[in-house]
Amino acid sequence: MSTKLTAEARAIFAHDRYATELSGCEIVETDKGRALCRMSVGDNHRNAMGGVMGGALFTLADLAVAVAMNIECLENIAWVSTESHIHYLHNTDGDGITAEATCLHQGRRSCLYHVDIREEKPEGRLLAVVETSGYNTATKR
Repeated sequence: MSTKLTAEARAIFAHDRYATELSGCEIVETDKGRALCRMSVGDNHRNAMGGVMGGALFTLADLAVAVAMNIECLENIAWVSTESHIHYLHNTDGDGITAEATCLHQGRRSCLYHVDIREEKPEGRLLAVVETSGYNTATKR
């Protein structure tokens, strides 16, 4: 884990106001091709049944992927998501969730990331998995 990279990522992604201010997502730690983010779950994240909204889970995963994709180019963000698939496995009534994004492939123009979304409880039950592909907008053809 790089504390310098994590601090830089927090400063840059603080401008992602939907994830950070409205949804309450925060970057816990980062490293090359990896990011761990968390969200404190409040009433505003819950659906009519009391579980966490799928959109809240996806927002947390999306931030984790964005950070992991761009951790090495924070001053000039180049990687954008092109497609994401989320598989919802369980719901939670807990008060915290985490999303850990890891790189499966990062080429010159394309990448693929996997995200595990878990309860922030001691057992850390897996709530959802996400696969996201991305494209490097700075790469010339």
